Amino acid sequence: MQLTRGVNKVDKRILRLQPKPTYFDFCVSRPFIKWENQQLLEFTQGALHRDWPALELASLAYLEAEKRTRGNIFPKVSSEFDKAGIQPIRWLNKARDAIRGVSSSFERPPAGMASVYYILLGGYSKQSGFYGCYVGQTASTNLEGYADRVTKRAAQHFTGIHAGRGLAERGVEPLWSLNCFTESLKAKDIKSKETACSLALSSVSIKTKGDIQEG
Repeated sequence: MQLTRGVNKVDKRILRLQPKPTYFDFCVSRPFIKWENQQLLEFTQGALHRDWPALELASLAYLEAEKRTRGNIFPKVSSEFDKAGIQPIRWLNKARDAIRGVSSSFERPPAGMASVYYILLGGYSKQSGFYGCYVGQTASTNLEGYADRVTKRAAQHFTGIHAGRGLAERGVEPLWSLNCFTESLKAKDIKSKETACSLALSSVSIKTKGDIQEG
């Protein structure tokens, strides 16, 4: 796979765009389950050893390798993170399970009018898993040339336009493997859905930022 595809320059940095569905099905619990061990290793190398690492994708490969007992693949994949000096998002599958669960009761119209989205935050302590998660919502219909409303909102955050506090500095990349569960929702009560998703992540001990609706 050409990992150079699916990126966009935003104010001198890279915005990780949503991977094409033909490459990854994020809705399944193990997107890399059909990949051979060598493919996992080569993919991790390509994702990490580049100017702007594809951290979410590399972490999904890491978590898949961790589940395997044959081929001694996990130490090899883990070693690539060590070489790159990067920590994997170890809580990513836990977060995906939490969002999959809470969003299962959300109404999904034929044409989604709003989205709850998630952006990886860096700069946290080892005790917090090195990373946090920003949870937001958007019902924008004016895409201004962006592929979708979540991509547009992420670009705004990273460039300081109506940005959540600290996101321009600490935002790493959109978490598309979480966004897939809540990208097409009814605009009605979207703030309550945002709150529910944020609380679901907090309930599994993930550092979470964003607006919480009271009551």
